[in-house]
Amino acid sequence: MASNRERHSKRENSSQYVATDACLDGVEEKDDAEVAKGYTMTQFCDKMIEYFMHDKTETKDWRKLLVFRDDWMKYRESFFNRCQVRADTENDPSMKQKLNLLARKMKKIDDEVEKHIDLLKEIQDTPMDLNAVVARRRQDFTGEFFRFLNELSDTYDSLDERDAMARLGAKCLSSVRVYDSTVEHLDTLEVAQSKFDDILRSSSLEAACDKIKSLAKRMKLDSSLILLINRAWAVAKDSTTMKNEVKDIMYHIYKATRKALRTMAPQEIKLLKYLLNIMDPEERFQALATAFSPGAEHETKDPDAMYTTPKELHKWIKMLLDAYHLNKEETDLIEARKMSDPMIIQRLFILKETIEEEYMKQYSEKDANQQEPKFSTIARAFGEERTRKELIPFPSETSDDDDDEVLLAMAEELGVFIPYVGGVVCAHVLLPPLETLCTVEETCVRDKAVESLCQIGSQMKESDTVHWFVP
Repeated sequence: MASNRERHSKRENSSQYVATDACLDGVEEKDDAEVAKGYTMTQFCDKMIEYFMHDKTETKDWRKLLVFRDDWMKYRESFFNRCQVRADTENDPSMKQKLNLLARKMKKIDDEVEKHIDLLKEIQDTPMDLNAVVARRRQDFTGEFFRFLNELSDTYDSLDERDAMARLGAKCLSSVRVYDSTVEHLDTLEVAQSKFDDILRSSSLEAACDKIKSLAKRMKLDSSLILLINRAWAVAKDSTTMKNEVKDIMYHIYKATRKALRTMAPQEIKLLKYLLNIMDPEERFQALATAFSPGAEHETKDPDAMYTTPKELHKWIKMLLDAYHLNKEETDLIEARKMSDPMIIQRLFILKETIEEEYMKQYSEKDANQQEPKFSTIARAFGEERTRKELIPFPSETSDDDDDEVLLAMAEELGVFIPYVGGVVCAHVLLPPLETLCTVEETCVRDKAVESLCQIGSQMKESDTVHWFVP
């Protein structure tokens, strides 16, 4: 005769089966409508379960699918419910474990993707406050976040949308690297904290903003101080206990810092922004040549024009590209580097190569530390017109009696002399002196003259080359 405990246990088991059957009936009744290509919701969820368990078993593939949030959210709740129901009714312990494991992993990835979407939305809603977002949520800028941006970019059909997402990823990466680099140098943070405390002790908000302007003017508004100000504003903005007056002060300090930073941008950075915003490549290269050709000192210059040297602009381009590819060995941000290069980075690469090939002299390590060669110094003083009329004919009058080092310097310099004579349109004036240098006795001078001729010829239009150069 069964004991009371046994009878009670049987009733419990019986109740469980009844409850499970009722649950199944409820789910099936609710999900018996067709949702896709002849599948009910239950059948579709079973299909997804089989797909994740047998066809696409790696979590990286699951993440790619969960990026399609609109589609996933239609089936999300039903999918997890179906996993639970199948696990509860499964008799095979191994399969039961697999179903539970699938649900747990999928839930974890789903939560991560949701967090990535939340972070992306905050960045897009406040694009000008990216540094503040990084300071407050650095732990969320993980390799998985950048992988998410990459996968999201792949879902776009529009090249403009892909480019915009790639640019956003590059900006995020740059801000993260600046933040991490600053945090690594704690000694600089102490100095920055001292400056920040001094700003906060100002007698008025106007005085605080004046101190920030003064620091920027003296180039003392360093990245460590900027980091502290960004972090302070991020904390103040999200605080529920801080008074509005304090929030207002931190906001004005933050905005004053951003404004001051723009005044610190060197001439070359402003010039690069101008060049990179020119869509037509030919127009961009013409603007580049103009920037390297300021003309004679006595000539009236455009007050809005920006001038620099090939060497100086090349230095800043290289710094920007180095910053973009900073710390390539780190693995946590590897997905950010796998993203397609933004259009802006591609244009920087092209500008860098153009300057190297068309304008820069290839100094040896020893020569790189020397002053600017005399020939180009004279050309800069003469201006374009006098250089064409008075300086360029000079090498044509040379003879084998001249110093070989002088002739070699001429042959080498003339190859990058286009900016000094008025750009590519006037490049033909450099051909006669180089032809003369090709006939001197010293082999190294002849070789260098031929090299410079080829360098200039490659930049000239084919019609001009035929007219001025080809016999």
